[in-house]
Amino acid sequence: MRPVPHDKPFTLAGRTYQSRLLVGTGKYKDLEETRAAIESSGAEIVTVAVRRTNIGQNPGEPNLLDVISPERYTILAKHRRMFHCRGRSAYLSAGP
Repeated sequence: MRPVPHDKPFTLAGRTYQSRLLVGTGKYKDLEETRAAIESSGAEIVTVAVRRTNIGQNPGEPNLLDVISPERYTILAKHRRMFHCRGRSAYLSAGP
């Protein structure tokens, strides 16, 4: 991971991040392209549309968690109801 040089570390829920960039998983052609894009971005937080992405609920199908490790990245699950929440940005608040 390469943090952006001018990013200052920040702490969210007791974990310190070097990058403030959040990257989604929904726009790539396959899991390998997803992995490569996220890895090269330097992001440490990845958003996942849980209704459209297999994260283990469909055994035998390609699984995002096989290429995006929860030990390396914080995975922020999102679902369509969050899109309609007026205060959804509060979920990502990084401090006072």
